[in-house]
Amino acid sequence: GSGLRLADHRTTPAKLPWTSLLREWLQSSNSSGWDSPYNRVIASSTGLVAAGRRARSAGDIVLVIDTSGSVGQDTLNKFLAEAQLVMDELKPERLHLLSVSHFVCEVVTLETGDAVPLSLRGGGGTLFQPAFDWLEQEGITPDCMVYLTDGLAGDRTEITAKDYPLLWVSTLLEPHYYPVGEVIMVDDF
Repeated sequence: GSGLRLADHRTTPAKLPWTSLLREWLQSSNSSGWDSPYNRVIASSTGLVAAGRRARSAGDIVLVIDTSGSVGQDTLNKFLAEAQLVMDELKPERLHLLSVSHFVCEVVTLETGDAVPLSLRGGGGTLFQPAFDWLEQEGITPDCMVYLTDGLAGDRTEITAKDYPLLWVSTLLEPHYYPVGEVIMVDDF
């Protein structure tokens, strides 16, 4: 088996490749869908039945990679390959790839048709907050954020709930260590 689990407070362990779970999570992370005839948010807040986004693509998707050196190169390579599949299959308006250690080391913003880079700069300690700060400074509220990390960050317990779906792809720490978001465990490396 791949030794992988998608875990949060509402799910049971799964035995699918983490790359498949990641893609499934990305496709379902906007609960009203990217091509929905029904806008759940408007319906629940006003009682009106209104059209959803009716777009075949996502808006902004953010993929953050902990490049402090604690996540293995094989995992980074697989994550970047997944990022290319996200570009090809979900066709987001923009895919923001962030390399973050204790600061934002590199930002690559891709649009439809762009190729994902084969590597990103990094190094240093690990803090999660710089990635969230960058989004706020840029005025970006993404459709979803995926953060690849081992979880060993000095500010992990200080991260608060976000206005968008957040998924941790964790190579080390178990789901209960993450105060917000959902967690896919990658423990097959």
